[in-house]
Amino acid sequence: NSVIPFVDIMKLGNDDQKRMVLSKMMSHFKPEFVPALMMGLRDDSNPIRVQAATVMAKLDEDYSRNIIQLEKKIFTRDCVIRPKRISLKYLADYCYDYCYSKLLDEQRTSINCQKTIKYYKKLLSISQKHKQEIYIKLGHLYLSEKNYQAAYDFLKKAKIHSQPSNPYAANYLMIAMFELKKFAEIRRFANKYKKIINQDNPKAYEILDNLKCWSG
Repeated sequence: NSVIPFVDIMKLGNDDQKRMVLSKMMSHFKPEFVPALMMGLRDDSNPIRVQAATVMAKLDEDYSRNIIQLEKKIFTRDCVIRPKRISLKYLADYCYDYCYSKLLDEQRTSINCQKTIKYYKKLLSISQKHKQEIYIKLGHLYLSEKNYQAAYDFLKKAKIHSQPSNPYAANYLMIAMFELKKFAEIRRFANKYKKIINQDNPKAYEILDNLKCWSG
């Protein structure tokens, strides 16, 4: 995983190594690079902080430009009613990744989440392909927007209790149920999910304590 070395270099490397990493992040950015980029903004070296801030500004500019270009490509006059499914999925996933990248400020993140919700719903109206994945992402997005009922509704549609490989989704559902005060349902869900989850899955670590607490 290239993210770990980036973080290690930003923490332990010399200035030349850090400059190289920042350049690579700008050229081949992925949202998971953000922790390493944030370390650059807090670096002791002023030139490194300046370069990291420049990278942030460039990524923000690229994001805005890419969104405009993708929307223009997808929502042409011929595709207003039924945009191309594959292109719309790419756009929705692109926006979704940026919702959780921590690159955007709070207001722009919320606007982006609302836009992403609209794209995923449009996608569901065109095709049911990938619907389980989309239900989970819509649930996560609504959770971020504090619309717990909508989050709960979509996550229930995703039939998370039968998806032991996606503990993040189970955690989203438990959070939504907690906010809606569905405590008895959380307990029932935790008892079921605890029996099917692969506890060796690194993704499961975050939810194991919650499962133990609620399944008590």
